[in-house]
Amino acid sequence: MSFLDSDIPSVDLRSALDGVARRWWLVALSVLVAVGIVFAQDSGLRSEPNGKVVVDRTYEAVIETDELAIVKVDPSAIVPVPSFDNQIAILESEETLTALRESTGVDASLDMSRSEPKFTITDSIDDTNNRMTFLSTGTPTYNYRCIGDDEASCNTILDAFVAKTIEKRKESILGGLNGGLTLMEKLIATGQDRLTSGVLDESQRSAQRTEIAVLTTKRDALSEAASKITGELILVTEDSFVQGRTTASVTSSTYGFGFGVGLIVGLLLALQLAALDKTIRHSWQVRRVSKTVPILGSPVARADDAQSVALAAALEHARVVGATSALIYAPDKDLVRFAQDVLNRVPQSSGTVVESFDSATVDQLSGGDSRSVIVLIKAGRTTRHELTESIGLLTSGGNHLLGVALIS
Repeated sequence: MSFLDSDIPSVDLRSALDGVARRWWLVALSVLVAVGIVFAQDSGLRSEPNGKVVVDRTYEAVIETDELAIVKVDPSAIVPVPSFDNQIAILESEETLTALRESTGVDASLDMSRSEPKFTITDSIDDTNNRMTFLSTGTPTYNYRCIGDDEASCNTILDAFVAKTIEKRKESILGGLNGGLTLMEKLIATGQDRLTSGVLDESQRSAQRTEIAVLTTKRDALSEAASKITGELILVTEDSFVQGRTTASVTSSTYGFGFGVGLIVGLLLALQLAALDKTIRHSWQVRRVSKTVPILGSPVARADDAQSVALAAALEHARVVGATSALIYAPDKDLVRFAQDVLNRVPQSSGTVVESFDSATVDQLSGGDSRSVIVLIKAGRTTRHELTESIGLLTSGGNHLLGVALIS
């Protein structure tokens, strides 16, 4: 069975126990939340006569530039002006909040925050290059809170606050798009000047026309996107409650019920996250990729001199038995310095550090049995799929795999 065909189980008992142990805080938090909910439900919240009303809203931002990817314009290259962080600073400034209170006639406390989407890295392979692409795994959300005298007044000022955010979002996104349009116009004009300059031969003129056509398509796409930008926010959740004192009438059995529910929910969440987590932290997880892959150095992730010396010794042994060169694959930028330190310990062996397959050459990947390869794993960051793929690509040219090493 090849490495690329190896079966990686989603979760087993050992992985599940390890995942729960590393996420003990999630179990504890679930228990606390469950007990808190039971307390709140059974206590019968009673507000003081002068209690304040709290209104919370969550909005999802509409991403209006994703379609640009159809014409190969990376939406992430459209940088809003001002940035989202500066937009929040402007919206939360005392000047803006004072203007909102004056325009609505509502004297209330306002707060907002923005959650950033997470990103993942995916590998895509075309005819000429290996490419790494950052993909968003979430949508930004805007959270608003108003603390005021009544729900109606809070809704009034929150409506104005959200409208102000939409206005600011639209201005900033258009600022980024207009910057891209200006650049495209300059590039098209430059290309047209070259066409009419008379210095290009026929093949160069043909290539220039193609480039101008591509740039024109992208410019038109940016222009079309700019005409439809609204900065829209979609309401996701809305909640309101009254701040006030509570009186407790909770029995021990009720607390026990809440504790049990929280414990079960916390364990289920921890197990689910363990099933989704494909990163490698232990040597036994490498065995899930293939039982034949040797573990070099310590079976426990570490990045000290002892680990470096152990890997250098493996390379030196390989040199003594016939290897003419060495290659260390360090897929994480934190691993590059460690890999170089290993090579420095065996100056007799010609060694190379490869950070990505984009930067690798055919000579490096086709050394045959005379080249020894070590794959470094960043504990908690390198996934089983990435390790499987790395081994397959590194050994496709006949390189001899000495093994993998866990680095903290």
